[in-house]
Amino acid sequence: MPPRHLKVPPRSTCFLIVENNAGQVLLERRPPRGIWGGLWCFPEVPDEDGLAARLAALGLSDARVLQRLPVIAHSFTHFHLDITPLHICSENST
Repeated sequence: MPPRHLKVPPRSTCFLIVENNAGQVLLERRPPRGIWGGLWCFPEVPDEDGLAARLAALGLSDARVLQRLPVIAHSFTHFHLDITPLHICSENST
């Protein structure tokens, strides 16, 4: 019998690659449980509709998107994730 290929649900997110004038990049630590638990990563937002609010919450209301980079597709056991990296510049220190 051939192996069954289960259909995994798709998910998407945006990684915010926030860079200041000094070339520093903002990272934040993920919660200890869940996907990539405890690792340092770029801030995230589920979609670009929440971008302004997320940047404001980070104290980066001056930030602007420089470039939308190509989508990165990554598959996990239980879901498929499409990551849209957004290169963002901010004059604030990160």
